[in-house]
Amino acid sequence: MKTLIIHLIFSLVFILLFAPVTFSERIFFIAPDAGIVQEVLPEKLQKAWYPDGITPEVFHTSYITYNIAYSDPVGLGFNDPNHPNRKRCLEAALTYISNIFRTFGTIDILVETSEYDGTGAIAFAGSYVFENQETFSRCFSQLRLLNGTKPVANVSEIQLTVDFGRNYYEDPDHTTPASNQFDLLSVLIHEFTHGFGFLSFVEQDGRTNVTPNGKYLYTVFDQFIYKGDLALFSGSPPAFQGVPSDTTSNQLVFKSIFIQNFFGNSGLAIYSKDPFLDGTSLNHWDPFRTGITNAVMNPTYTAGSTIREYSLADLCALKSIGYSNILLADNEGTQEGAKEGIVEGTQEGTAEGAREGTHHEGFQEGNIEGIDEPTDSICGCAKSQSIRKFIFDLILLGMVLLLISQKKYKAENK
Repeated sequence: MKTLIIHLIFSLVFILLFAPVTFSERIFFIAPDAGIVQEVLPEKLQKAWYPDGITPEVFHTSYITYNIAYSDPVGLGFNDPNHPNRKRCLEAALTYISNIFRTFGTIDILVETSEYDGTGAIAFAGSYVFENQETFSRCFSQLRLLNGTKPVANVSEIQLTVDFGRNYYEDPDHTTPASNQFDLLSVLIHEFTHGFGFLSFVEQDGRTNVTPNGKYLYTVFDQFIYKGDLALFSGSPPAFQGVPSDTTSNQLVFKSIFIQNFFGNSGLAIYSKDPFLDGTSLNHWDPFRTGITNAVMNPTYTAGSTIREYSLADLCALKSIGYSNILLADNEGTQEGAKEGIVEGTQEGTAEGAREGTHHEGFQEGNIEGIDEPTDSICGCAKSQSIRKFIFDLILLGMVLLLISQKKYKAENK
């Protein structure tokens, strides 16, 4: 009996330390501005959330601590010594967001290897979600920042890719890009905002990529999308309540108590034009219908302009999806402390938002580490903590049984 229990304990320890971990839930990655919606395959994930050979840089702000892994080799992209302001722009964007959210926590950001072809998306960032259970899904950045725990040990909360083949204005201290330059700081604030949950998986028919379990990937952002008085996505589990033509009706709005308090009961226009543009539709404001040209989350960028501060519309939406510490009152005080690393005058220009005005469906497909096209295989991806706890409980039970066996053995041999 004693020998059997010892073997059991060593077997369990071996399983815990060396055996591959199986996962109970599948996860998916979305980067709206590149049209990427893909399942994460656990067998392609690395042991850590950052690539081998890279040491993440720790960047502290007043509220959020960011662990940032830059994948660029020395001399290129964000690690190019001839462009030191690239990292300064990234840090300024994260500082601004931190001081707006006013929420303490930690976020891991994987900055993928930069691109240089000057085509497709200017930049794109996104986050991950677990496949839906019975409610709307928070993305990983929201889960970690609002709950205080990392959703998956070897997956970053936000992932970013920038195309430095574009002509970027890289000065975070001034707001005077040339007429043919895109403001890098404005771009990064927009993309990181997608990474913090301003995103939707919804496709043209109103549904999302369905998993083999019949579950859909509706996010907390989706629950605020309306057509008139109809919440397009509601129920438990959430389901599409409209008809396919609704997503291209040019009538969809974002409606929440905060939006209604400032902009009226009819809500604020979400991009829902015909044709449907994957990654653009339902993921951005419609500036032609809102009349708001200085919103960070408008769908196109304009060269020569800067949008380095959230509009009231942006702030209301972000507060609606869960960042409750954002200040809104008459839009006063919302920028308090938020300009650290960002100079005054950032509202100059008439930029219209978030990309170069063209749609790039599926751009850089397969670029994301550990991501592949959705498959029907049951693989899942996440909460290994519960599995490890179960194994530890088994080990503890084995130790207790061993002690009992030893006491019994001593008693029998007295």
